[in-house]
Amino acid sequence: MLTSDLLKHTTTHPELQKYCSSFIVESHEIPLLKNLSKRYMDFQRVKVRKQKAHDDITPSFNEAFTNQTHDIRQRSVFANGQRSFVSESPSEPFYVFPIDGYQFLYSKIVEDSFDAYTQVFESLIDQFGPKVGNKMLTDVLKFSYTDDKLAEGIASGSEIVLYNIPFYYAVRVSSIPSYHSLF
Repeated sequence: MLTSDLLKHTTTHPELQKYCSSFIVESHEIPLLKNLSKRYMDFQRVKVRKQKAHDDITPSFNEAFTNQTHDIRQRSVFANGQRSFVSESPSEPFYVFPIDGYQFLYSKIVEDSFDAYTQVFESLIDQFGPKVGNKMLTDVLKFSYTDDKLAEGIASGSEIVLYNIPFYYAVRVSSIPSYHSLF
């Protein structure tokens, strides 16, 4: 075994302890995963960039959580626990570590908000028209999400919405022997 391989599997990342300690404690060290580009390094600082809205549910999502932050759907990181995570090619699974000061939301019944709410939204529009359909979806979103007990949300397989962070850390799953070896 090469020395670099040995170090690769035994080195912890002090940035995680220094900048992500709240998440590590609140998550009860339960991993949160996201598909990211294969071009990323094994340990990567990822800037949260505002995404362009390309779907019909973004305005409803943003309206429902306007009290939390502006344009939450485009300015958030969406990740999942192991129970609901689906690896997608050509990307690769990474562990996600939001920096301290992060905030989160999740719904216990939602594993993929885009898929879940697109179908609901289309159905509401068909039945009630765009204005009433949008209002109904906004109300459903408001009352089905919580910002309590992060570890419970991750363990349940819910999609976790992380927001109010400029960046987060990501660690390639295949680059470490186990999630707990990071700590």
